[in-house]
Amino acid sequence: MDNVEFPPLFVTFSNNDKYIVTSGKLLTSPKLDGIIFSSPENLLNLWTIDGKYIRSITYEDDIRSVKFSPDNSFFLTSAGFNVFAKDTADRNIYAYTGHTGDITSFDISK
Repeated sequence: MDNVEFPPLFVTFSNNDKYIVTSGKLLTSPKLDGIIFSSPENLLNLWTIDGKYIRSITYEDDIRSVKFSPDNSFFLTSAGFNVFAKDTADRNIYAYTGHTGDITSFDISK
């Protein structure tokens, strides 16, 4: 990714090394023969560990942080003043709303 003009804002690996999550809009380039990312964006991209694209999930605000749960059953995403819990099939589990400022980072305890 050294030659990519817009690297992803973040790359997160699941605890079981099955999934990768990246931020940013997906752009393809015939010159680079691959995918490049522009960021910051409100787009989360889910991949398998071997690089197979699964899906993108769009949020209303720019994504600041993503963490997988210890058992990898869901991941949390901070976007704007909110944190969203979703599974890898993009099903909503829970939304933590009402914070009064941007949530830029968080952690998950066991």
